[in-house]
Amino acid sequence: SASMLGKRGMAYLLSFGKRPWESLAKKLKDEGFKSPYLDRLTSKVNVEEHIEMLEREILQETGSALRKTEDKVNWALLQLEVQGREIIRTECTAKRREAIVRYNRLREEALVARRDLTIHREAAGIRIKNWERMEVLYPVPPPCPLDANRAPTIESLSRTNNVLRYICASMHPDTPIGCLHNKWNHAGPCSCIV
Repeated sequence: SASMLGKRGMAYLLSFGKRPWESLAKKLKDEGFKSPYLDRLTSKVNVEEHIEMLEREILQETGSALRKTEDKVNWALLQLEVQGREIIRTECTAKRREAIVRYNRLREEALVARRDLTIHREAAGIRIKNWERMEVLYPVPPPCPLDANRAPTIESLSRTNNVLRYICASMHPDTPIGCLHNKWNHAGPCSCIV
C-alpha cells in the first residue's frame, strides 16, 4: 500500500506543470471524438497570430478614441460657426456684444479641443507636422472684436496667418516656417507679438 501511494505521488509529481486534461484530450482525439471544446483544448497557440490580433485591437481602440476627440473639435467648430451667424442676425448692439462674447468664449473652447486632438494624435504616434496639419484641417477664425457687425471668417484667418508668419519668421529665423504659436491660432499670444 505504501509503494502504491509512492507511485501515485511520484506520478503526480511527474505530471506537475502539465495540464490535467491533456491525457484525456489525447485519448478522445485518438478515438475520433468530435467536440468544439476538444478542438479548443487541443489547438496549438500561435503566438504571432495572437500578437497580430492584439495589435489590431489596440489600433481599433486608438482609432476610436481619436475619433471621439475629433468629434469634440468638430462640435466646438460647429458651435462657433452657428454663433458667428448669430452675430450677423442680431441687430441690437447690446445683444450683439453678448453674442460676440459668447463667440470668443466658444473660440477658446475650439482652440482647446483642437490642441487636445493634436496632443492625442502625438500620443498615438502621429508627430510629423502634426501641429501644422491640425491648423489646416481644423482652422479656428481669429477673435471677434466687440464692435464688429460680423464674425471673422476662415478666409480672414489665412490672410492674417500669412502676415503673422512672415513677422514671426523674421523674428525667429531659426524656425523654418516661423512661429506656430501666433496670436490668432492659439490660446496664448506669441512672445513676439504682444
